[in-house]
Amino acid sequence: MAFSCLSLLMVKPATAQSIPTPSVPEFTLKVVANPIYVPPTTTIDPYTGNVTTQAGYYVQNTSIVITIKNQPFSYSYNGTTYNLYYNVRLKGHFGQDWTELYPVSNVIDSLGESFGNSLYVPSDSPSESNSDYTVLSYVVGANGNYPFTQILPDSQVDFQVEAIVGHVSQVYVPDIYDNAASFVGTYYQVILFDTSSSWSNTATITVVNAANASSTSASTAPNPTATPTLTSMPPQNSTATTRNPTVGIKTKTGAGFNCIELALFTSLAVIAGLVIAVVALVRRNNRKREK
Repeated sequence: MAFSCLSLLMVKPATAQSIPTPSVPEFTLKVVANPIYVPPTTTIDPYTGNVTTQAGYYVQNTSIVITIKNQPFSYSYNGTTYNLYYNVRLKGHFGQDWTELYPVSNVIDSLGESFGNSLYVPSDSPSESNSDYTVLSYVVGANGNYPFTQILPDSQVDFQVEAIVGHVSQVYVPDIYDNAASFVGTYYQVILFDTSSSWSNTATITVVNAANASSTSASTAPNPTATPTLTSMPPQNSTATTRNPTVGIKTKTGAGFNCIELALFTSLAVIAGLVIAVVALVRRNNRKREK
């Protein structure tokens, strides 16, 4: 006798009454450039001994940072705690198709078939942090993950954020043999989906190269500070020479006399001559008197 897959899916329920619907999230976007400096490398050819030096260079490492303003949320019922999670979706500004990063999905059985009445939140969905803001960062370009690999410099990207309420539970998925369900299966821990907000307003950001970035915020957004960090090359060694000039002093650089010394010797010679003349005149006068 074949059993319906749906009839054998057993979810441990956590019946709740009036689970509060979360508010539409408010968030900001920012582009942060963190270029990675790769230092120079030197290799020696083992056969020729030739030395090859690769100069240091920077590798572009650009991220889009989403800063979500957390909202007060606290709810539990019958011993079950309900938590707040976030879903993000994005698209090219000039396109129409959105890509969700953490889509709510159906529970899948071992045949890859879904059970339509049981939705769960992906296990990697970001939960609301304990601080005022939840910060999500995604690397764009070749170093990122899909769909961020498609975001190149000068791209314009639209973002929306959704708040989701879920709770941890277990789901029993039976084993299937030739489309007939057995009574043997496995319990899996999942985050069951309960309710969600509407998608937020759209925020658009332009991804430019290097550290220059423009950002657009949605609704009443916070003002986060994210400073690009550059790893700079070490400066070259330099030696500075300080000279202390001598002011107001003339120095003699070779043999001979300067003008001041010549004037001094001339004055001394004139004075000596006058003294000799005076002495001679006095002696002459003295001799006349003696006669």
